[in-house]
Amino acid sequence: MNDEKLLELAAKAIGEPYYEHVPGGGLYLSNGVYWNPLTDDGDALRLAVKLEVQVVIPGDNKDVYAGKLLFDAFEPVNGDPYAATRRAIVSAAAEIGRSME
Repeated sequence: MNDEKLLELAAKAIGEPYYEHVPGGGLYLSNGVYWNPLTDDGDALRLAVKLEVQVVIPGDNKDVYAGKLLFDAFEPVNGDPYAATRRAIVSAAAEIGRSME
């Protein structure tokens, strides 16, 4: 799934309509706020908290886990645990959003 679709579904999961894709990534939400939890730690944390997503970050550079009940996501660290954590959160949120379609 591409980044645009991940963000669309994650926004759907938290009930945030968007009105525009930003070239290079991110969305403008209906309230005018720029939102990109794939690159912004704060957006990712707020997304995880709002959806009550559990995040597990192993200390041995293995996959980061994010999930809630049946909606799981694993992302390889690949040298950047922060990016992997954000992507795992967004991926889990996207799975929740997809289930709402």
